[in-house]
Amino acid sequence: MTSNNTEYQAELAEPVQQPEPMLQPELVLLCHPTELARPTNTGQLVLDTLAAAPAQTAWRGRQISWQRRVPDQALLDAINQRQYVLLFPSQHAVQLRFDAPLVPAQLAGGKLPDGVILLDATWQQAQKMYNQSPYLQSLPHWQGSADYQSTFNLRRNQRQGAWCTAETVALMWQAWQIAGASALSDALWHRFAEFNQRR
Repeated sequence: MTSNNTEYQAELAEPVQQPEPMLQPELVLLCHPTELARPTNTGQLVLDTLAAAPAQTAWRGRQISWQRRVPDQALLDAINQRQYVLLFPSQHAVQLRFDAPLVPAQLAGGKLPDGVILLDATWQQAQKMYNQSPYLQSLPHWQGSADYQSTFNLRRNQRQGAWCTAETVALMWQAWQIAGASALSDALWHRFAEFNQRR
């Protein structure tokens, strides 16, 4: 009788809830349509680096073509469900040093976000994308800085003190204190160095 009762109680016991696995942070390259076909676009280097990385790498990423009239619905859903930040200069942006480890205590909520959105475009295009996209303006903003000076030489008339997409991502990964991020940064710097030698 006691044994049967014990089995019955075990059947009624609720299953132990297992914690959800930690999601890999996501990098979203929101690309201006004209950038997609430009041979000097460095966003593709970022995607190639992620594609060549092990499946359990520290990051996942995707490229989305920006559309003014019809924003990407999957992106809108993602930023409504999870915490994303926009890496873009703003007077309200959190100022971060990318040549030092990112400290969660500096950030909103005291933790790193679920994802980072980066506008993959020229500075003029990026400003227009931002101005015409209220959903981007409503996101928390980051503005990164470092002593590093851009070495990107495949485009002229670059904004003084600015970095190209690949340099920006490599610096951010370098600062992101999650296992595997440093290896991604090293791999991206290597791809960028080879790409930047093109003439």
